Amino acid sequence: ETIVPWISNALASTKWDPANDDGAGVRLFESLLDSAVSSMPSAEPEENSVLKKSMNNDIVNETVLPKLLQAVREWKPKLDRDRHICNSLHVWVVPWVPFVDGSALLGTLLDEVRRVLKKTLSYLSKSIKNDVQFIENCVAVLQFWTDLYDAKVLQDLTSTLITPRFARSLARVNISITAHDQHWEIIDMLVQISECGLMANDEFLSLLEGEVLPAWAYALFTFIKEGGSDLSAMKTFYRDWRIRMFGRASLRHTSSQQLLRSDSMVCRY
Repeated sequence: ETIVPWISNALASTKWDPANDDGAGVRLFESLLDSAVSSMPSAEPEENSVLKKSMNNDIVNETVLPKLLQAVREWKPKLDRDRHICNSLHVWVVPWVPFVDGSALLGTLLDEVRRVLKKTLSYLSKSIKNDVQFIENCVAVLQFWTDLYDAKVLQDLTSTLITPRFARSLARVNISITAHDQHWEIIDMLVQISECGLMANDEFLSLLEGEVLPAWAYALFTFIKEGGSDLSAMKTFYRDWRIRMFGRASLRHTSSQQLLRSDSMVCRY
C-alpha cells in the first residue's frame, strides 16, 4: 500500500522523462510486479491476475500513459553523424504496451504515434538525399510497430511517403550484364520492405514489374543486339537474377520469393 503510491508518484514526477529514461521506468514497474507476486506465494493465479491488473491501472493507465502521450506529442527525430535516427520512438513506447490494460488512452496514444510516424517519414525524405539510406531509415522507423497496427496502416504510410522515392530510384538502376558490376542495394531494399510487411503485395509487384523487369529485359536485348555472343555470360546473368528474385529451388522460399513465383507477368521473364 505504500510502495505503489511511491512508485506512482515517482513516475508522475517531472524528474522522470519516458523519452530519456533508458528503460528504467519499465524495469522498475516489472520489479514491482515480481515483488508483489513473490510476496504472496500461496495466492491463486486468479488472485495474482487481479493484483497485476490493479497495479497496471494505478500506475500504467493512470500515470504512465498520460506522460507517454505527452512525450510522443513533443518528440522530434534527431539524426546522428551517419544520418540515422538516434532517438528512436519505439525504444521507450513499445515496452509499456504489454502492461496497458483496457485503457481508452492506448487508442489515443497509437493515433498520436501514427501521426508522428508520418511526420518522421516526411522529415527523413527532406533530410536524407541518398535513396538507400532514406529507405533504410524508414524501415528502421516502421518495423517495430508491425505488431501494434493493422498491416494496412503502415502500408499506407509506405505508399504515400516511401514508394514514390522507391520508384524514382529503381528507375535509375543500371542493369549490368556482368553480375559483379551490378549494384543491388535498392533492389534488395525493395525485397526487404516487402518481407517486413511494410509494403502491400500489389505495390511491390507493381514496382518490380514497372521499373525493374523492363530495364532487365532491355539490358539483355541490348547485349544481344550489339553482338553479344557470349552464351556463358547471358546464362550467368539470367541465373543470378533468377536466384536473386526466386531463390534456389532446393531452399525454403521467403514470402517475397513465393509472391514472385505466383505472379504470371514476372514468371514470363
